[in-house]
Amino acid sequence: AVVTSQGRFMPAVVVNAAGAWAPGLAARYGDTLAITPRRSQIFVMEHTPPLARDMPHTFDSDAMVYVRIDGAGIRSGSAVKRIIPDPPPALEADWREADELQRRVAHRVPSLRASRFTRAWAGLIEVTADNNPILGWSGAVENVYTAAGFSGHGMCLAPGLAPSIAAEIVRESPEMPLDFYRAGRLAQPDALQHESLWLTTHRPTGLVQCNAAAANTRS
Repeated sequence: AVVTSQGRFMPAVVVNAAGAWAPGLAARYGDTLAITPRRSQIFVMEHTPPLARDMPHTFDSDAMVYVRIDGAGIRSGSAVKRIIPDPPPALEADWREADELQRRVAHRVPSLRASRFTRAWAGLIEVTADNNPILGWSGAVENVYTAAGFSGHGMCLAPGLAPSIAAEIVRESPEMPLDFYRAGRLAQPDALQHESLWLTTHRPTGLVQCNAAAANTRS
């Protein structure tokens, strides 16, 4: 049974697609998901010197920041995603990261040296050890299906995976085999095929200090 504020329900199938909150939800029905909630935030420079409108979404793997066109300006963020063990319903942007992020962006795009971030927002992403989602039936409850752990890539992966996920949920054969995304793979870390070089163990010093300061303030 599923008990909600609207009453008690007996669904034929439950899909755990709760993102950063998926592990906590899974714990309620006796399952464990190897998903880590992490804080992610985006900063926006609303007006900047003219940049090529066709400039691609650019990642700097040394400075661990990205830059992409956003209207008449740019948006940017850091690959340093702090772990949030007990994810809250919502997050506010932490502006203490902005100065160091601006310095790194300006180093890569010198024409932005005089520009400043004017707005920002924050949220949670749910990350697995290989940055790939967990898809499949729960090992604890036979009618619960997990679709979580997209590691910040959900908007990219969902259009391709959704039809096959839907087929599995209604007990049909998926057009795209989903065995690669089963939870069991995460029990063999040496065999994992990592999807991304973005969320790595490398941590730029300045951004680490900003994140550490934020953590200490909240402790």
